[in-house]
Amino acid sequence: MKRIVLLISLMILFSTISIFAQNRTTIYGNVGVENANIRVLNSQYGTSSDVKGNYSFSIKSDKDIELLYSCIGYQDTTIVVRHKELKKDSVNISFEMRPVYYMLPEVGISGEKVIRYREEKYVMTDFEITNDRFYILQRRNGSLKDYRILLTDMMFNALDTIDIKLNTSVEMMFKDCMNNCHIITADSVYQIVEKGNEYTVAFPTERNKFINVMGNCLFVTDNWIYTKKVDKTGWNEIYYRVNPNDRKAETVFLNIDYESRKEYASERNFQIEYMKYIESIGGTYWGPSLEEWCMFLKTAWLHPKSSYLGFYEDTLIYFNHVKSVIEMYDEDLNLLNSCDITYPKEEDFWRYTIYQDRVFNKFYTVFGETLNEIDIKTGKTYPKASVNQWMSQRVIVYKGAVYVLKRSMDSSNKWISYIDRIQL
Repeated sequence: MKRIVLLISLMILFSTISIFAQNRTTIYGNVGVENANIRVLNSQYGTSSDVKGNYSFSIKSDKDIELLYSCIGYQDTTIVVRHKELKKDSVNISFEMRPVYYMLPEVGISGEKVIRYREEKYVMTDFEITNDRFYILQRRNGSLKDYRILLTDMMFNALDTIDIKLNTSVEMMFKDCMNNCHIITADSVYQIVEKGNEYTVAFPTERNKFINVMGNCLFVTDNWIYTKKVDKTGWNEIYYRVNPNDRKAETVFLNIDYESRKEYASERNFQIEYMKYIESIGGTYWGPSLEEWCMFLKTAWLHPKSSYLGFYEDTLIYFNHVKSVIEMYDEDLNLLNSCDITYPKEEDFWRYTIYQDRVFNKFYTVFGETLNEIDIKTGKTYPKASVNQWMSQRVIVYKGAVYVLKRSMDSSNKWISYIDRIQL
């Protein structure tokens, strides 16, 4: 019954998803800029330009599309491609992107590759990036409920602010698989909505209902909605997908960490027996409660070896950390490539976290204080930048740079927050 309710909820939420036609058109050209982002608005299609400014990707669509060309340091350009043009085998779109010059009164630069952004009057508690814009959740210093969202461009130039007057504290931000940003409170979720040239928070949804549906959604392709579910034990992960046409769901991958679960059961039983032994000899047990000990086991010592499912260029990338392999599949689930994971899996209590740059189609993970790029064809890693994950509240990799939200104490013992931008 729960599965049926979930499927129905998914269909209602994604009823606006476009299902493209079958004929593909290759869109190619040159924009004169390396690493420019070319994206089809309101879709998962897109690519980036090479070192010479060339780009190419294929698309299928039964209606007009809008292409957004963007690159840090250059003006955004939007081009409409009519449906009749998309009936051709290929379409050439070439032009020179125009540079733009920024004033940076709020940004301090330390070193050659790091840009640091902070504000004196506000504490930054979370942020998201979408459509080349930052959505930064801020709380006024000295207040627990005075929140706002600062909207900036990729160089942290302020574009707009959204005052949040909900009479409750805001916990975090969340970007769903449809690229919409939300704010999450103790009991509700609000979407950040653009109306003309203004932004607001609207469409309140009950928190648990939203998280059960949208919190599990990973990404959307032409034919499927991919989701992930972790069962109540916390040791079993299920990846499945829903077909928007016939509303059928099918399991894609199943990740069960038997070894960690067995160790957890052994340590839990040992703790129970130890507590019974102390009681039997008339002693006093001063250690953590059984619930506290079990929480420590799951979160710090024997936490499950979680997996990760990513997608780019019609390919599913599955990081199976239980079996220590990276697998690549097409959407018919034919295995395209498989390699052993050769990076150190146990270093510094590594939590098997994978960061995906969905624009540049690269994958990363953090060992100690170093962000490493993962070669998904060989399983090897290459150090890219210093990122202190122990001081980091949020890490996002986007368009060839890593953005890290941190908190630290200044010389006057006052907590300050800032966002570091490190070019990779």
